[in-house]
Amino acid sequence: MVYIVCGCIPLASTNRSYKSVMKHLTHHITNSHFLDKLTDEDLGFLDSVASVDTIGGGHYLFKKGEDANRFYLLRKGTLLVQTITKDGKSYSIMTLNPGELAGWSWLFPPYAWNFDGLALNDCDLIGFDAKLVREKCEEDNGFGYRIMKSLMNSMHDRLTATRHRLLSPDDD
Repeated sequence: MVYIVCGCIPLASTNRSYKSVMKHLTHHITNSHFLDKLTDEDLGFLDSVASVDTIGGGHYLFKKGEDANRFYLLRKGTLLVQTITKDGKSYSIMTLNPGELAGWSWLFPPYAWNFDGLALNDCDLIGFDAKLVREKCEEDNGFGYRIMKSLMNSMHDRLTATRHRLLSPDDD
C-alpha cells in the first residue's frame, strides 16, 4: 500500500526485517528518547504500524481540529508547531528537529490535533498509526508502560525547554 498524498510506504511492506529497519531508523534518528528504552519486540510492533512519510516545505503536516490518527518521528527537516488565533495571528510554540516526536494529541480523546504542524523545509518522517498503537497499549500493559515512559521523557524535555525559553531574556 502506498499513500499518494504523503508519499508514504509502510515499513512492513518493504520486506526488510524490523531489526534492519530499526537500525536504519536509529541511524537517522540518533537523539530520539522515544526509541531509547523500547524492546526489540516493541520496535517490531512499531515497524508493523509505521510508514515513511515526506512533506514539502511550506505544507502542513497537521492542522488544529483535524483527526490525530498518526504521530511522527522527524528524520530530516524542521517542523514548526504553532497556533493561530481567531483573528489569524500565528504564534510559534516550538520548532522540532530530527529525532524529535511530533504529536501527543493521538493519546487523548477526542484524538484531534491541538496545534498546527508546518514544515519549514522538506521533511522526512516516520509516521505511526496512532489507533493501532493505542490498542496495543491497552492490550499489552508492558508495552503501554514503555511507550508512555518514552512519551513522558519527550514531554519533560519540551516542558523544560519551554520553561527556559519563557524565563530567558528575549534575544531579538
